[in-house]
Amino acid sequence: MPHPEKAQLRKLIKQRISLLPEEEKEKQSLLLCRQIAEHPRFVASDVVLLYASLPDEPDTTTLLRDFAQSKTILLPVVQDNDIILRRFKDFSHIETGRFGINEPTGLEYKDISHIQLAIIPGRAFTKDGYRLGRGGGYYDRLLSHPDFKAFKIGYCFKQQIVPTLPVEPHDIQMQEVIFPN
Repeated sequence: MPHPEKAQLRKLIKQRISLLPEEEKEKQSLLLCRQIAEHPRFVASDVVLLYASLPDEPDTTTLLRDFAQSKTILLPVVQDNDIILRRFKDFSHIETGRFGINEPTGLEYKDISHIQLAIIPGRAFTKDGYRLGRGGGYYDRLLSHPDFKAFKIGYCFKQQIVPTLPVEPHDIQMQEVIFPN
């Protein structure tokens, strides 16, 4: 059953992001990309779960472009009620999928136990790693898979940080949250 407080928070955060000027989104996105590129866990990881950003999320284009050849970058693909993963090779192997999300074409990547780092978007995060998604539960189902052992980093604009979130048993906590300070 949908949680009414979560729905209200989603609306509030959506409004906060819509009020951000494009230049500010770009500035924060570039700072975030630098923070990730220099993060010891990212540097040490060969297989990274990332995401192709939507217009209201921190832009991941720089990370995708800069690291697609030196790391195995995986992106989520919505299939039925779940996420499957495919390798991102370059922008010529992308198609628009469900919900308007850019998704890589090609074969499914099934060895989720090999993923070392997961960079996860969300609607809102607390500083201690609790995450509010868009409401579909896709990431929670993926991250709760028994073979998924990657270090989980929440990735967001500073306007998406909130003091507390309503937490349910199925909500997966991030081990770290990165946002521009």
